[in-house]
Amino acid sequence: MFSAKSKTYPMGILKSKTTYHENGPERSAKFRILTTTDLHARLYPYDHYTAQPDDEVGLVRTATLIKNSRRGVENCILVDGGDFLNGSALSDYVAQSKDKAQENPVIAVMNAIGYDVVTVGNHEFNYGLKALSAALEKCNFPVVSSNLKLKNDQSCLDEYVILERSITDEFGQKSPIKIGVVGFAPPQIVLWDKLQLAGQLDAQDIIEAARQVVPKVKRAGADIVIALAHTGIAESNTEIGLENAALQLAHVEGIDAIIAGHQHRIFPSDYFSGIPLVDVERGTINGIPTVMAGFSGSHLGVIDLSLVFKQGKWTVSGHAVSTPAISQRDTDNHLKPLVTNDYQAASAARKGHQKAVSHSNRIVGEIEQNLNSFFSLVGYDLSIRFVLNAQQRIIEQAIQGTENEHLPVLSAAAPFRCGGFGGPDYYTMIRKGAVSVRNIADLYSFPDEICAVKVTGAEVKNWLERSAGIFNRIKTGHHDQCLINPDHPSYYSDTILGVSYVIDPSQPARFDRTGKLINTAHHRIVDLCYNGKPLRDDQVFLIATNSFRAFGGGMFVQRIADSRVLHNGQSLQEALILHLNQMHGETYPDVLNWEFAKLKDTSALFESGVESLANYQDVPQLNLSYERQQENGFQQYRIWLG
Repeated sequence: MFSAKSKTYPMGILKSKTTYHENGPERSAKFRILTTTDLHARLYPYDHYTAQPDDEVGLVRTATLIKNSRRGVENCILVDGGDFLNGSALSDYVAQSKDKAQENPVIAVMNAIGYDVVTVGNHEFNYGLKALSAALEKCNFPVVSSNLKLKNDQSCLDEYVILERSITDEFGQKSPIKIGVVGFAPPQIVLWDKLQLAGQLDAQDIIEAARQVVPKVKRAGADIVIALAHTGIAESNTEIGLENAALQLAHVEGIDAIIAGHQHRIFPSDYFSGIPLVDVERGTINGIPTVMAGFSGSHLGVIDLSLVFKQGKWTVSGHAVSTPAISQRDTDNHLKPLVTNDYQAASAARKGHQKAVSHSNRIVGEIEQNLNSFFSLVGYDLSIRFVLNAQQRIIEQAIQGTENEHLPVLSAAAPFRCGGFGGPDYYTMIRKGAVSVRNIADLYSFPDEICAVKVTGAEVKNWLERSAGIFNRIKTGHHDQCLINPDHPSYYSDTILGVSYVIDPSQPARFDRTGKLINTAHHRIVDLCYNGKPLRDDQVFLIATNSFRAFGGGMFVQRIADSRVLHNGQSLQEALILHLNQMHGETYPDVLNWEFAKLKDTSALFESGVESLANYQDVPQLNLSYERQQENGFQQYRIWLG
């Protein structure tokens, strides 16, 4: 599938004739690492879901920051931390295109910009190894991954690479330097894309792999070692198989700099304050320079290393870390671009972008009412209701005539575009009338397949308890408490259709935001009923959901055996289009299947999107009052729980 390449890559960007004097005064030099991460095929400053410009994203804008950061800097490399290929309407178009010989637009732009080395993230594998291999064949740069291997125990990508470069010291002398690069991705990849990867790929624990590969890189002569780590920063944890392991990676001896990602956050920033050994002032984890550059090209990560030449090798003596942005909000909270498109990058992206726009605008059906996610987290979201009904209908049709046709079908789904760190414009808004491909992608952004999981009533309750962890604990009799935990992603907050239930946020959460059980005595889900009767722990159901969830993504059901998962190879987006054309004018009633517990004289605050103000009076059953527009651009609401 992947051919092995040489692990040594001679001079690329830093081309110069090398002169080397080992005996002489101690020398120092500056070395700059530029990085992007989590690009998700967002090339242009454009939102395919709304068909509007978006100044907050776009690699063609980041390319301008890259060009500016290279200017006048002799010692510089450009890297990427993974999730560059998939996750947008552009990547959907490429995957569905019949022209398989064309160069992937993302690779074309990265070649034009001049990347030195990249690693893969979890979303690189969404379309399987064959599609990934075809895309990477066009790369003018090496692709490294140290913890992902084919089943025959051969590395499916370069286990590590050595970049041989020339470095200019403070005296103007040019000397050779060997830069070792290793790469890591969450081992959960083999579960999240199990339908694409089963029997083909092994994923090793990040820290175990690092402890094995870094000594190899040092023995191969690397002066410094850079870890391209598609993994986030979380509290200290010694478990095997961590998804977010940058903190633990910083304890592996021999690593000089870490490029983190996966969380779509900025590091250094106050978001990571308070985590032991994480210094948000200096930009270090356990003293190791670290950077995380947002997502979709929103920021450029910059690590400036100070190097000294000692005992025949360059070593790190100091550092500086920064994350310049492509845009910022002014005092009126309007988004303003800070850079323009880079001409060379934009030219490389233009053809693919235009084809993706045409593909996204193709009409696939009609809807009879507005669908939006403004109030999804407080119990009202017709956009999720559309997904829930589509999944339920497709699975009910699929099990006819099978041994499972007698089982009741529930349906579970969560909102993807629901504010949070995506910003005040990051919401679904599909207006009544024609529905296009981009609207379908807005409802479900990833190429997962529709599945069903056989569960017990007890597991249904735990599924909901896991979802209810998004709410902060609310004190009865207190006012204006923060309702939503910002560290709990909305896509890990499922609604289940087919049952009715009450969420009591005054109780402690049963699971933490990662899905780990906190305390078996904690219960937020009460009055859980099926067909108006209390749901029994031993009842058996099918839950219609996506393949990511069905094979363990988000840890909603523990230890899911393959025998409990049903699937027919149909993508969620295909299922949504099929459902759209089966509705025949059907609309959804303004009836909620869950509500908050009645807490006397209690209120809480939550945020919603810019356009929510024009819609909140349509949901009187939620007992909301509008408060104000906040400085961050979100609209603030009060919800009365009593």
